[in-house]
This record gives sequence, structure tokens and C-alpha cells, in this order.
Amino acid sequence: RNTYPALLGGALLLLLAPLALAGRKRERNRTDLHSWKGPATVCLAVLGYAALAPVLGFILSAGLLLFLLFLFLGNRALTSLSLAAALSCLVYLVFATWLRVDLPRQFLEW
Repeated sequence: RNTYPALLGGALLLLLAPLALAGRKRERNRTDLHSWKGPATVCLAVLGYAALAPVLGFILSAGLLLFLLFLFLGNRALTSLSLAAALSCLVYLVFATWLRVDLPRQFLEW
């Protein structure tokens, strides 16, 4: 069996648990009704990516996801587009080319 993903996930949980607990303590004092919008937007964006990735492929669907999330965070459209294009291509280069991870293919079969 390949236990590397389980070990990596366990290490991430151990490292992020104190951070999550500290944030939870801070959030108890705050009664903001709009605090659900950020996590809900990210969840919807990820579901949209999961639906579009088999059709559009990784680069286009990840670029769209990142573009919309950068816009949601308040960045200008040109900045969001530039960051989304650069990051989606960089992630594709690292994972598909160097690490040889099979990512969803584009309908153009690049």
C-alpha cells in the first residue's frame, strides 16, 4: 500500500489543528452574519471546477476557478486574469510535466 498520502494528510491535520482552534476562539466573539459567504463561495467554485474539469480540462477550468475567486476577493479584472492564467499554467507545468500526474485533458487535447 502507498501510505504517503495518509502520512501527509495526518501531518497537515496536526499542523493545522492549532491554527483552526485559534481561529475558532476568535470567531466566537464575532457575530457576523456574512461570515458564511467566503466558505460558501469557495465550495461552489470547487464544485464548479469538478463539473467543468472533465469537459474543459485542467488549465481552463482551474483558470476560471482562480479568476472568479480572485474577483471575489476584490482584485481588479486584469489582475485576476493575469494571476489565474499564470497560476493555472504553473500548476499544470509542475504536476503534469515534471511530476507526471495525469490531470484532466482539454477538449483541444493540448
